[in-house]
Amino acid sequence: SFYGRNHPDVAKMLNNIGAVLSSKGDFVAALVRYQEALAISQSYFGWNHPNVAIALSNIGVVLRSQGDYFEALEKFNAALEILESHFGRNHPDVAVLLDNVGEVFALKGNFAGALARHQEALKINESHFGRNHLDVARELNNIAFVLEQQGHFEQAVIQYDSSLAICELLLGHDHPKTQNVRENR
Repeated sequence: SFYGRNHPDVAKMLNNIGAVLSSKGDFVAALVRYQEALAISQSYFGWNHPNVAIALSNIGVVLRSQGDYFEALEKFNAALEILESHFGRNHPDVAVLLDNVGEVFALKGNFAGALARHQEALKINESHFGRNHLDVARELNNIAFVLEQQGHFEQAVIQYDSSLAICELLLGHDHPKTQNVRENR
């Protein structure tokens, strides 16, 4: 690299490589790249920086995919603390982390905790993006899933329908995300 191995641009590239590896299902290699990005970001910016939070969140996503929910939750919560200190609680990046925490809670069977995190993320996303946004649709879908797991089927269908309406409006009837929400219902 032009800047040397320990430059933030290298960390960004490592995060991008990690994302590609993760999307291919190569979680071990992705985790290595994300950990390298974290080390660079920490050494360059210190612990309390949004770039550190990004790397922590990416590591958390991989750990969640590997079933290591305890460690994933630790990474997500650390990233959440950093972002809240920079942006406050009502920021779209905070909503992403709340969504990630909610997903881990759901996977662990803590549906009340999951629902609270997804509802908070929904409120943040609606306040920033309005009702017709894909991040809002994602949260509605996640809320519906949790409600369904809790046995609140009528409420779940309402949330699924709301998510589906947004996806159809923004993506069309045949888009894979729209189809996914339709299948969830």
